[in-house]
Amino acid sequence: MRNEEHWAIFVEGNEVKWTFGDPKEEFQQIIADFLRGLGNFGEELFGEGIASITFDLPQHSGSKTTELFIVSLQDHFFFIISEPATTLMLISAEGGIPFLIKQVMTAVLVGQASILYA
Repeated sequence: MRNEEHWAIFVEGNEVKWTFGDPKEEFQQIIADFLRGLGNFGEELFGEGIASITFDLPQHSGSKTTELFIVSLQDHFFFIISEPATTLMLISAEGGIPFLIKQVMTAVLVGQASILYA
């Protein structure tokens, strides 16, 4: 499996905090901008911060990705992963998502859950 097919990026605000695979610097910035725009769009239209985008293209793009899974956490933290099922297995095999990134995601999700159920 090639790294251009399997990658993940965690963004906090305007800064890329963690990547998996080998996404180039320019690609990381494009993704960070895309996530902020998509987060705003999703919140305005649907009030949701989670999306799964499946591409139905006759041929793959340069990144060879056919599916993206995106999570927006309070419109400040964003996690995007290509080919989620396979990439998550690869991340797990290489030691998993770093502890601090997991802690941020967990804390924000717990905060959101308490707001929803309060």
